[in-house]
Amino acid sequence: MWALLVATVVGVGVSIGLLRLSRANRRLHTTHLRLRVPDLPEALHGRRLAFASDLHYGLLYVTPEELLNAIERAGPDLLLLGGDYAAAGRHVDAALELIRTLAATRPTFGILGNTEYYFGFDQRALAEAFAVGG
Repeated sequence: MWALLVATVVGVGVSIGLLRLSRANRRLHTTHLRLRVPDLPEALHGRRLAFASDLHYGLLYVTPEELLNAIERAGPDLLLLGGDYAAAGRHVDAALELIRTLAATRPTFGILGNTEYYFGFDQRALAEAFAVGG
């Protein structure tokens, strides 16, 4: 049993090391999709959505500025965030600030991920961060 645990811990350590080493080679990639939705109300035609998930602030492969710029270039009418906003408890405040900045110019909806539970995110502060853009 201990051998398996040690192998797992070493494997995770090596993976994190490789992740950090490869971060310099990472670039932000975006995917644009045009969807046809049957019976979509006319008022919603042409609306743009952006979705970002698993930001894990503190381990972002790109700078927060690159992420913000990519979302601004996409020009979404609505931003959807998929949880796991911080990589560790010490990054909670910075993650909340990033969410506030992302949500400042548009309606934003988000869900909680497991990191919000484990790192003790203040759910009221998170809801307020989502709401700054309406």
